[in-house]
Order: sequence, then structure tokens, then C-alpha cells
Amino acid sequence: MNQNLDPWIPLEGDIPKKSDNEGYLRRRMNLKSNLNAFFALSFPERMPTILLEVPLSCAPEQIEMLDCRGFQFKMMPWDSSNGKLILLALHLADHQFRDVFAIIAEEIRLALDNVLDELIAVRRLTKILHHWREFFYRYSGSPLTKEEQQGLFGELWFLKNELLSRLDAHIAIAAWTGPDGAHQDFQTSSVAIEVKTTRMLPPEIVMITNILQLDDTSLPSLLLYHLSVDPRQDGEYGLMDMVKDLRLSLESDHPACAAEFNIRLLRTGYRDADGQKYSATRFKIRHSHIYRVGPNFPCLREHDLPLGVGNVCYSIATAACFDHKITIEEFEVLLTGNPHE
Repeated sequence: MNQNLDPWIPLEGDIPKKSDNEGYLRRRMNLKSNLNAFFALSFPERMPTILLEVPLSCAPEQIEMLDCRGFQFKMMPWDSSNGKLILLALHLADHQFRDVFAIIAEEIRLALDNVLDELIAVRRLTKILHHWREFFYRYSGSPLTKEEQQGLFGELWFLKNELLSRLDAHIAIAAWTGPDGAHQDFQTSSVAIEVKTTRMLPPEIVMITNILQLDDTSLPSLLLYHLSVDPRQDGEYGLMDMVKDLRLSLESDHPACAAEFNIRLLRTGYRDADGQKYSATRFKIRHSHIYRVGPNFPCLREHDLPLGVGNVCYSIATAACFDHKITIEEFEVLLTGNPHE
């Protein structure tokens, strides 16, 4: 991770080198609200920490459910001139996850930015921690497989080349719902899009791994975006390049969107610490097509399944989808409601 995104670096030069006492060196979060929230380093452990001072009445329940291998949660009495308070402390549990913890910290900062009520602040904090507990439960610690790298490349390609050029950045980044476990990779108020990236020679096949991926029953519109790539060491586009380009563009023009992008990117399992392992992942783009899922589209829907049948995976030959192909102008109308000029 870019060290500029690590909020504890400014504190490291000020922490006591030797101390038998326990405590925190802290700096206030830059919030629009007046919450007493801080980035801190604990000493003597020098462990990155997030602190939040709240009234005792706002204490969260079942705090033992907020621990995981990535972080530890503590609640301590905290007397001050403002009356009896408690201190909520979120500690990094393992230094190998410091890059992850920095992104969690930024998500917490964004969630607390405009909150005036301490109880709402605690609820938002615990919701975020429950979400990241699930991440650490699923996360193997291993780099993305070649198939996962390819799939992520396709989603980032679509985000950069098809969404950010047509939608406000806040809407485009929020539309990337795949990292949160949604059935489709992208969703807006008007359309859902499933992105499939293949590297097979003809006949081209896309794999559908969830019966709901191409089930348009309850959706206003559903599209299948197919990107065909050729993995090559001399390929023009790389996964790391795509991440870097998106970050630079967002950090320059939309800093809040850049933070949200990093949060979603991490939830895919992509970590900068594994970056060099992805350096050989490069692609030449062969072609891309957009298909509209509707009547007679070659797919299965949940209501098609006989009683007792589940966990269905199947494949589709893209040649069978050509009658459902739409133009980029038609795609833009579905996406924005406005024709392409």
C-alpha cells in the first residue's frame, strides 16, 4: 500500500522508544463531526489502533464477536472532564495485515465523517467490523489465483472503460457490488451487469457459477459483458497497471472515491503486498461484447429448476448469445437513460 494511506506513520517518530507504561500516542481523525475519534499507536507494543470515546450508554453488545485474526476490539472505562465515558479501541492483531487495517481505518473514518450522534457512530463502527470479520474468515492469505486475477482484471477493465467514462465516479464505484458478494458484479438503479472474462480459443464459453447471476426475474435490466483476452507476457495491459491507473485517476479527481475503490478492491482479495506476484499477469484484449439477458436468452433461472436441485453451475457458448448483442449506444441508454452523443 502507498504509505501516504497509512495514518499511523506520522505518529511513529513520536512514540517513546522505551516505556514500561501502557498507553496511546494519538492524533484526532479529520472529521466534519465533533466525535472524539483518533488514530493511535499503543505503547510499548507500537500497534496501530483506532480509538473512539463515547458515553457508557453507547457501549456495544457482544464485543467478543468483534474480534478476528486481523484485529482485536477492547472496551475500557475512560473518565474525563466531560463525564464518565468508555474508550473503544480497535487494535491491529498481526503486523502482516497492516495494509488491510489501514483500509479498514479509512472506511471507518468515512463512515464517521458526518455523524453527530455517538450511538449511530458505534453502530456504524460495529457494522464495519462485522463485515471485515467475514473478510478475514474467508481470506486464505494466499495471492489471487490466475483465474481470479483474470476475473478481477475484467471487472476493473469494465469499471475503467465502460462505467467511469459514462457515470459520476461516486455512482460508478458504488455500482461495483461484486466484492460485497452480490449476485452480479455491477448494479445501478437501472441495470445489473455480470462481467465474464475468458481466455479460451473458439468456441468461447463463459461459466455461470451461481444460478442467480443471469436471473433477470426481479431486475429492471440485466446485461452480460464478455471480455475476451489473450494472456501474454508482452501484453499491453496488466492487472497491477489497471489498479495503478484507477487509483491515480481517482486520487487526483475524486479522493473519497479512491478510498471506496481501495476498500472494494481489498475485498476481492487483492493486496498490494502481493503485487510482484501479479507482475506477469498481462493481457492482450481480443474483443468485448455486451448482451442483454431477456426472453430466449440461453440461461437458467431459479424458477426453471426442479424442486430439490441447487448449487447449479453451467456454461454458455457466446455464439448462442449473438442475437441478444446490444450496441454501445443501447448500453449507454440502459445505463444512464441518455443516448450516446
